[in-house]
Amino acid sequence: MHDIKNRVKKLITEDILTDLTIPEITDEMSIINDLHFDSIQLLQFIASLEKEFDILFSGEDLSLDSFENIGTITELIERMKQ
Repeated sequence: MHDIKNRVKKLITEDILTDLTIPEITDEMSIINDLHFDSIQLLQFIASLEKEFDILFSGEDLSLDSFENIGTITELIERMKQ
């Protein structure tokens, strides 16, 4: 789980918000409210997650609840990788 969280944070800092560092991102930070992802950044992030973890999100996975924060994203990826 810790490895997945770090990989998710790394994607954010390398692909989306390059002015942030991994330690600055907490598990509870809201992707929309705290990190201020816009719709294009969110789509880019979802595509990066699919590529990084070799997964494909279905329509039901793509709710804002699933992508609320690092914790919920990590849980979703863990379920998909089982």
